[in-house]
Amino acid sequence: MKLLGVVLCLTFTAAAHAQLLGGWKVKPDHENDAHIQEVASFAVKQLSEKEGDQLTLEKVVSVHTQVVAGTNYNLVLLAKKPAGQVEQFEVQVYEPLPHTNQPVQLTQYKTMADGKQMVGGAKQLSTSDSDVVAAAKYATEQLSQQSNSLLPFELKEVVSAHSRVVNGVVYDLELKLAQGKREEVYQVEVVRSPKDEHSLKSSKKAPVSS
Repeated sequence: MKLLGVVLCLTFTAAAHAQLLGGWKVKPDHENDAHIQEVASFAVKQLSEKEGDQLTLEKVVSVHTQVVAGTNYNLVLLAKKPAGQVEQFEVQVYEPLPHTNQPVQLTQYKTMADGKQMVGGAKQLSTSDSDVVAAAKYATEQLSQQSNSLLPFELKEVVSAHSRVVNGVVYDLELKLAQGKREEVYQVEVVRSPKDEHSLKSSKKAPVSS
């Protein structure tokens, strides 16, 4: 009976470990975590070398962690250039287990928003931008699912596109959509999270110009 209890305990422990290993988890209260700030500062230093500019860490927007043979950190952060321009980056930093004596590495990075855009400020984007097109296609699919019609919406044109930085990126789009022979313009708001997951926040038909 005692042996059975030990076996069950080990089984549940292994199952819990298997569930945790490899999964991304939101890091709460990262603003007060000194180690997260160290990881973010390391990432900004590496970005400065890769971008050829002296960046300064302004703020850590969000943090996700992944337990592997060590820890992966996915950070969305704001960094300032010497001229005062603020950019938002998404970075991935790998921190090996201490006993391996391997160095911490910046494994991935990308600019999420550039130019003079600040957090919350709107920025005009090219309607052919790949991220804009991806958001537009996602919105079209969601509107088709929400529609009572048997005919799906077809994306005909991205009329205009703006973005705002709010814990991820918010795309404000005007889309020309076709449903059968009928064409209408919709105003949609699509949110892209730091993990590149989209969600349709709002949608409405654009007012008809008189």
